Amino acid sequence: MKGLFEEFLIVGYNLESNQYKIMDYLNPITFNNQPPDYLQNIQIMCFTEQIDLNLQIDDLNSKNYLHQFILTDSRGVLRYCTSLVIYEKHQNKFIPYSYVLVSSYQNLIQQKHFMTSLYNGIFDHLSRYKDRGWQMDGLIMKNQHFLEYYLSLASSKIQGIYFLPKQIPRGNKQEVINDIIIDNPRIRQNLYNQDISFQALFQKLSMTSVIKLVQCIILEKQIILFSNQVWDLANIAEALLSFIYPLKWRCIYIPYLPAQLIDTLHASVPYIIGVHKNEKERVLTVIDCFDKVLVDLDQDRVIGGNVASLFPDEPVFALIKACEQFNTSYIYDPAKMMQIQGNFLKFMIRIINNFTCHFLYSEISDDFQNIEEIFQTHQYIEMFQPLEQEFYRELVNKTMMFPRFLEDAYKFMYKVQFKKQNPTDDDQVLFINIIRQLNQNSVIIINKTQKIIIDSIINDIIEKIQLQDNESDKSAHILFQDYLSKLKIKKFNDKPFPIQSIDKSKIISMDENKPKQQQIVAAPRSLLLIQQVSEQIDSESPANKALILKSVKIQKYFPSMIRSDADTIKFILNYPKSSRSTKVIKLNLKQIMISQMQKLEDCKNLTPIKSEQSQLQQSVFQEYSVRSSKKIFSPDQNGYVSMFKTKSYTSLRNQ
Repeated sequence: MKGLFEEFLIVGYNLESNQYKIMDYLNPITFNNQPPDYLQNIQIMCFTEQIDLNLQIDDLNSKNYLHQFILTDSRGVLRYCTSLVIYEKHQNKFIPYSYVLVSSYQNLIQQKHFMTSLYNGIFDHLSRYKDRGWQMDGLIMKNQHFLEYYLSLASSKIQGIYFLPKQIPRGNKQEVINDIIIDNPRIRQNLYNQDISFQALFQKLSMTSVIKLVQCIILEKQIILFSNQVWDLANIAEALLSFIYPLKWRCIYIPYLPAQLIDTLHASVPYIIGVHKNEKERVLTVIDCFDKVLVDLDQDRVIGGNVASLFPDEPVFALIKACEQFNTSYIYDPAKMMQIQGNFLKFMIRIINNFTCHFLYSEISDDFQNIEEIFQTHQYIEMFQPLEQEFYRELVNKTMMFPRFLEDAYKFMYKVQFKKQNPTDDDQVLFINIIRQLNQNSVIIINKTQKIIIDSIINDIIEKIQLQDNESDKSAHILFQDYLSKLKIKKFNDKPFPIQSIDKSKIISMDENKPKQQQIVAAPRSLLLIQQVSEQIDSESPANKALILKSVKIQKYFPSMIRSDADTIKFILNYPKSSRSTKVIKLNLKQIMISQMQKLEDCKNLTPIKSEQSQLQQSVFQEYSVRSSKKIFSPDQNGYVSMFKTKSYTSLRNQ
């Protein structure tokens, strides 16, 4: 789990210097006071409208807005940002202030929900100065007092920070507030577990336009997105890039480009850049758009990028047919959107095809200098029909995404083939495992004849995701009591609007994770004894952490799981029998230990035991491997009375 943001900024307009400036900066991890280099000019990205100091506003709420954009730092790491712009009256002038979240994780939707809650709870001009009713020890809280509390929540490692409206009782009334944290809500469900919304994309573009754009992205064309609603550009671009999985866009990526930086469009490398539609005429006049793809999101028009003739016909037709029933109502149904994602995944499987059989593996090392050392490019291209080979030559030789994908996939396969590892944190693991499943079905070239097999694999993946249960929701109203108790303060100082600074002393961790000791304090004596067993093993063998004990039912006398190695076996077999409850625990521990050891796939890799443990190693492992015996542990050994029937334990025999 991770926090919602890594950096928070307040950006305002300085009337003396007549320019925007960073007024305060918060990094809840390091608490540095100075923003890094990539945030030094963030103020030009935070506001989508030019400032007018003579502006007269009757309704301040009508001018406030939410804006999202993406930055790239000097290392090429993307930073996902959300700017909440609030107009405040300061020195008799209406000045915009921007409150900005910055995160290296793709969590724009979470940020949007959080900022909506921040606005409703603190900055809304209709409800500010309102008594929130969240009281403790006589403290009366006003809206502006909650900024540090919200930031503490968002910077803490709380699973799934989503602030959504919910009715909670307040006196004799039911009030709708935006202070509810929901863990893993259905709105986040998608095929790749990404925090992406497809609503803005499909509200503006038809499925035909989306498919054409995906083709342009795969061949790394220069793409310019125009829209009046620039705050949606980041989500639209992210949704489009999710459809080219497992490929990753490696070129210039600026979903929102301010008018001051419009010359960036002169770049000769591939890019995806979004600009305000007001700049369209200027772009068409100043920039050579002959070989560029121009996308008018407000009119659903994609001009240029004639790539359809290059693509293999059959996969494109299959994608169009699979999505022909699509309509805009699907965007409100996560299950339907997962099916759309599944259709694009099938398309990418057909396009990339069976690449793994063309790797050139080396048992010595996974280091390489260029793609030709690890991949048979010529044989891969010749695998396809003659009319399709031109497309694959361009994909392999003229794009950056595909060679980088092959490099990452090779490292993954090297770990699987030679290091006998099974990486689960790799971004491409889903796609590569699908290709491996097809290989197991003797599929050499993936075409329409494998449609049933591919459909079955994708549907199984979707069903497993949809069967995942949501976590229970937790109210920020309840967590606020913990926050105050940790602060140990008796008075909140007045904080006027506009809020121009953060009280960093009130930014504290609200993490849900608690030590194991606190989780089972109220457990029965037997579970406390199990806890002591776990602690003793950890102290004897900290590197191995041999025994993992989890109490899923508090009244049970045995843990839910044991991972066995030699240290664990020794400890369990030699634990002193001092009481009847200990005897019960010990008996169940042995039963579970045997059950878990039977499930081990590679027992030869068990941690070897020291010389003084050799007798124990011989007695335990050899007895497990005796087929004729009906007893695993003799009742004369260490006073145990456990009786078991053996089946087949040859895999555990001491070699």
